[in-house]
Amino acid sequence: MGPPLYCHSTVTQCTVGGLRCESSYTVTVFSISGTCHSLPSQEVVVQTLPCPPTNVTAVHACAPDPVPVSWTHSGDAELFVAVALGSRGHRAECTTNKTSCSLPGLQCGEVYTVSVVGANDNCPGLQSSPLSLKTEPCSPSNVTSQVICGARAAQVFWSPSVNAESYDVRATSPGQTLTCSSSSSNCTLTPLVCGQAFDVQVSASDGTCTSNYSSPFRQQPVPCTPENVTTDLQCGSNDLTVSWTSSPHPLSYSVMAVPLDGGGSITCNTNNASCVLRGFGCGQTVNVSVKASSDICSGPYSPTQTVRTGPCSPQKLEVVTDCATNSLLASWEASSGAVSYTATVTGPNIFPQNCSTSNQTCSFSNLHCASTYTVQVTSQDSLCSSAPIHAAATTGPCEPTAVMSAQHCGSDGATVSWVDGGGAAAYTVLAQEGGSHQHVSCRSNTTSCQLEQLQCGKGYNITVLAEDASCNSTGGATGTLATGWKDRIVRTDQIADI
Repeated sequence: MGPPLYCHSTVTQCTVGGLRCESSYTVTVFSISGTCHSLPSQEVVVQTLPCPPTNVTAVHACAPDPVPVSWTHSGDAELFVAVALGSRGHRAECTTNKTSCSLPGLQCGEVYTVSVVGANDNCPGLQSSPLSLKTEPCSPSNVTSQVICGARAAQVFWSPSVNAESYDVRATSPGQTLTCSSSSSNCTLTPLVCGQAFDVQVSASDGTCTSNYSSPFRQQPVPCTPENVTTDLQCGSNDLTVSWTSSPHPLSYSVMAVPLDGGGSITCNTNNASCVLRGFGCGQTVNVSVKASSDICSGPYSPTQTVRTGPCSPQKLEVVTDCATNSLLASWEASSGAVSYTATVTGPNIFPQNCSTSNQTCSFSNLHCASTYTVQVTSQDSLCSSAPIHAAATTGPCEPTAVMSAQHCGSDGATVSWVDGGGAAAYTVLAQEGGSHQHVSCRSNTTSCQLEQLQCGKGYNITVLAEDASCNSTGGATGTLATGWKDRIVRTDQIADI
C-alpha cells in the first residue's frame, strides 16, 4: 500500500494523478477553513483502468489470411481489442477475452499501426505500445512495354508497389512464355518470337508473400522478315515489281533496291504485299530486299535478291559496204547488261535477214547493188531486249549494160556508150590493147564517153566502171573495139548479171 495521494480545489472537483493501473483506491473528501479540517466524507472505492497489454506481436500473413496478433497480460481485464490503423485511414480490429486474435481484411501495400487495449465492465484500459505491420505488396500497376527492335527484346516498366522487394514478369503468347525478375521497376524480356503478340503481367513479392499478377498489357508483335520474296522485271520500262507473303498482322512494308555500281538506292512503301520500284537505268545490277514495320518497330530486311535490269541499247552502230561483194558489215560497241545481240537488215526486194551473235559484228551478203538498206541492232539478256539502234548504208553501183563503141576512122577517137545499171555517180571507161598493159581511159558522168589517142588497126578490150561516193563496180561491163582505116562501127553488147 503506497502513500496517500492528494488533490486540492476551491470548487467541487479535482483530479488526482499518479494512480497505478488495475488498482483499488479509497477516496475521501474533506474541507479546509483556515487551520481547521472538517471530518472526512464517506469513503468511495475507485478501481483504476486495466494496464496496457505488453509483448504485442503480429505475424505477417499473406492475403486473404487474417493477421494473428498476440500479447501478454496478467491483470484483471475481461476483454481485449486489437486495432490496426492503416496509413490511408483503413481500420481493422478483432475482440477477444484471450491473449490473441486475428485481424481480418487488411489491405495490400499498407503500413498498419497495431495496438491492443484491455477492458473491464467499466471502460477500456490503456493502449499498448504501437507496433508497425507491413502487408503484402499489391499487384503492380501502369505496366507498359517498349520493344528493342534490333535485339528482339522488350523492356517492361511498371509503377513500384509499396512493401515490394522484388518483381516477376511473365509474357505469354500461343507459342512462347518468357520470364524475367528484377528488384527495380523494369525488366527485359528476350528473345521475342517475331509475329506473335504477348500478354505481359507483373507480380510483386516482399520475400514472404507474392501479389496477384497485374492486368495483362498487350505487347504488339515484332514484325517478321518478309518471306517468299519474288521479283518481276518489266522489259522496256525496267519497272521492277517486288512481291512477298503478307503478314496476318497490320503492317507496312518498305522495299529497297541498292545498285551495285554505287548509285543511289530506290525505295517504295506500301501496306500491301507488293510494290513497284521505278527509275532504274538499263544494264544495272541491284540488290533487292524487303522489311516490315509496325507502329512500334521495324523488322530486319529480307535476304537480298540480285536483279539485272534490261540491257542497254548498243552504241555507235557503223555499217560499211563491201564494194566487191555487195555485202554489208555492221559493227557496234558493247552495251551494259547484254549477253547477245541481234542485227536485222531490211531493204528492197529481200525479206529481212537476221544475225545473232555474242560479238559486236554481223555481216549481210547477197544484197542488191545500188540499194539502200537499214540495219537495226538490239541487245539481249536472258529476259529482255533493248530498244533498237538504226543505221543505213547503200551498196555499190550496179554494172552498166549494153556497152557499145564506135570508132571514127580518120581520127584517133572513139565513142563508147552504155545503159546505166543504177546507183552510179560517174563512169570510167578503160580501153586496153590486147596483150599490152597500155590503156586509154576517159571519165564521164553521163552514159557515154570519148576515147582519144587510139591507134589504128588495133583491137581494144573495153571496160566500163560505174562508181559512187565510195565504191566502183566490179568491171563486169565489157566490150571490144577494133580500129581500122575505114569508117566502121563495131558494137559489142555484154550484160553482166548481178
